[in-house]
Amino acid sequence: MSHGLATHYKDMWGVIFVADGGSTDDTRETAKEFQLKLLDIMTPLYYARVVSFVRESWDITSLEAENLVEDHAVKFEANKEYLLKVWDEKSPRKATQPA
Repeated sequence: MSHGLATHYKDMWGVIFVADGGSTDDTRETAKEFQLKLLDIMTPLYYARVVSFVRESWDITSLEAENLVEDHAVKFEANKEYLLKVWDEKSPRKATQPA
């Protein structure tokens, strides 16, 4: 039951999470507020992703489900360099380090 948008969403889950998670370079208090807001925003997306996985794996064996999880992990890992770059660029530590 893989549709274009659903497939795209699954491929982008790690990118969305990490790219948004690194997007603050304000004070510690503002960063904490941002983290709480991000948690509020990401929680429904996480639940949607879990429901999507349950529906996708409902009628398959445990081994097939394990392969599905592995496939998702490989896709996440394929974006690792990009995710680390985004995280580093948006890191509050970078903004405070001397040039």
